[in-house]
Amino acid sequence: MSEVNSISNYLEIKNQAKGLLIPFLGNEQERLSELAQMYLRPKLEDYARVFVPEVVEIVTKGYEPFWAESPFPKADSNQTEVLVHFAHAEKLKYSEEFFPGGYQNIIPYLLPDRIWLSWKYVTPGEITGTAYDGLVWLDNRFAWFPKPWKVLPEN
Repeated sequence: MSEVNSISNYLEIKNQAKGLLIPFLGNEQERLSELAQMYLRPKLEDYARVFVPEVVEIVTKGYEPFWAESPFPKADSNQTEVLVHFAHAEKLKYSEEFFPGGYQNIIPYLLPDRIWLSWKYVTPGEITGTAYDGLVWLDNRFAWFPKPWKVLPEN
């Protein structure tokens, strides 16, 4: 895994995430579904890069129904900005303000050095909006594992 340890690296990851997520502000659902499948859907080997070995098979199978529905993040028409937050997996327990509480029960199942991101589509000037979570930085690209506690056993 590449070393991510400077503020400039974190800001670059955050900017790349924004660049990836901004196109989902559009309304062309077929196009957005294709974008999600191309740029957000984890590759089979990604599960082992994010989760501890004991749960890789569980998580892989758990996300099959989700990806079969061709999901993509959706924003309201007045939401034209993206706010992004990130934390290393091992620090998610300190990030409840930006990550749903479900992460508290699954932190032991996450590989600790991965950077997880949550985001919101918001109306300009607002801080509340349509919230999403589970975007993971994989050294040179992202994969989306939304609400991973729903596919993992509670610890």
